[in-house]
Parts: sequence; C-alpha cells; structure tokens
Amino acid sequence: MDIQNAELILSEAIEFYISQHPQKKGDLIAAIDTIGNAQRSSAELLEQESDALTRAGQIVQLQNAIMNAVVRAYP
Repeated sequence: MDIQNAELILSEAIEFYISQHPQKKGDLIAAIDTIGNAQRSSAELLEQESDALTRAGQIVQLQNAIMNAVVRAYP
C-alpha cells in the first residue's frame, strides 16, 4: 500500500472514531502530538548522525592527505 492510500484509510478511520467517541478527541490530538515529537527527535538524531558522518569523512580526507604527504616526503 502506498502512503496516499494509507493516509486516506487512516483519515477515514480517525474521522469515524471521533464521530463515535467525541470525548476521545483530546486523546487523539495528544497521540498526534506524541508522534510529531518522536518524528522531530528522529530528525534531530538523523541530522546529528549526518554531521558525524560528514566529520568522519573530513577526518579520513585529512588522514589521506597526511599519508600522501609522508609517501611523497619519503619515497
């Protein structure tokens, strides 16, 4: 199932659930907020991981430059 179909099904299910249980609307909003917070936390972790990988790549480039300089200096 693609995302658009899943979105449609979940939207219909949530609308039906709220129509049957209007007192639970606040709980659903809290659940959505929880999912949003988890998504933001995940995005922050991915950004940190990306930064760490970029830094690791820079360190490898520096190491290669040093090794190449040593090889050129001591043929």
